[in-house]
Amino acid sequence: MFLILLFLPCEKQKTIMKISIKNPIFFLFALLILIGGCTEKYEERLEGKWEWVDVVDINSTIAEEWHFIDFNFTIIRYERSNPENTWIYEQGTFFLDWGVFGTYINIDGTSIDSYNTEWDVIKLSNDELVISNDVDGGIMYKEFIKLSN
Repeated sequence: MFLILLFLPCEKQKTIMKISIKNPIFFLFALLILIGGCTEKYEERLEGKWEWVDVVDINSTIAEEWHFIDFNFTIIRYERSNPENTWIYEQGTFFLDWGVFGTYINIDGTSIDSYNTEWDVIKLSNDELVISNDVDGGIMYKEFIKLSN
């Protein structure tokens, strides 16, 4: 029964968890399997190159890619008129964490303090990533589309 949880989508796993709360032993085993299974699936989805969608300035002349590769985090920027002219804007490390209240990307080691934090994963699919974090004065919200693995 517990192994079946690994092969179900995370949404179905959460439904089973709600049902299993009445049985504490089943709940503990299901929780351990659910956390392990979802984290691995999310890591596979996150790994790769993502293009930031600037929803504030859709006509921006600068494009930005966030790379999540082997626990290394890199932001690459380039001019849209000359995509071959790239430069590294930021570098650091990351890890994916999954908890009772959601999934998080922890970024560390950049020179931008507001990036060195725990980002809430709002959506993570094979081709779309939406994250946010609390900053002084509000919430930083970023949307991405997947470029490659």
